[in-house]
Amino acid sequence: MVGGIRCHTGYALRLSGINNPAKSEHAVPGCIYCQQTYADLLCIAKWILPPNNRASQYKIKPFDSSFHIANTRGHREEIVVTIQVLHRDDSDRPADECELRCLNEMKERLKKFGVMEGRVNHQ
Repeated sequence: MVGGIRCHTGYALRLSGINNPAKSEHAVPGCIYCQQTYADLLCIAKWILPPNNRASQYKIKPFDSSFHIANTRGHREEIVVTIQVLHRDDSDRPADECELRCLNEMKERLKKFGVMEGRVNHQ
């Protein structure tokens, strides 16, 4: 909301992962396995960030010590890293081509890394 009006000001890219099932059979939100999964996702998030000399800025939200239930992926319990893509000088301005270009570059880097977008089939 900007001035009480709904406004599209940027993008949020979410990276999600699950704890290693072999090591974390009884994991609880915020446990050491969740922290390691978050740390791994954080490394990937930092790796995909575009150059920092653009009109956009990137904010990585801190670890929230919770599971996120993925309805589109078999209700699995995921750890999530969120990257916000906003204007550098005024985060209340509507999103423009720079934010979209940065988002698409991050998605392309993920694709080259073998990361799938959207739904994941489970066996």
